[in-house]
Amino acid sequence: MPKTIEHVHWPDAPDLWMPYAPAIKVKENLKRGLEAVGASFADVVTADRFVTDLSDQDALNRVWGEYFRDTRPATTTVQVVRLATDPRCLVEINAVAVID
Repeated sequence: MPKTIEHVHWPDAPDLWMPYAPAIKVKENLKRGLEAVGASFADVVTADRFVTDLSDQDALNRVWGEYFRDTRPATTTVQVVRLATDPRCLVEINAVAVID
């Protein structure tokens, strides 16, 4: 299944010709993967989060909370130099869900 990556620029972005986008929106592959096996975020018991920049960990945790709400899986967060999937990716999550 191909990834859909959308480069997001808002009207007053610093410079539209910069070599990177201020934000990148990708489809929620974790959500889609969970749904494909009949699971949800509530079924996730542990997750490893690999990120290229931990300078704003509060933002990472805020978004994490939006998806997991009251579910609190065990997590490990690791800062890496680069993700192997695509140089534009900033976060990679490996999650384990338990379902009946």
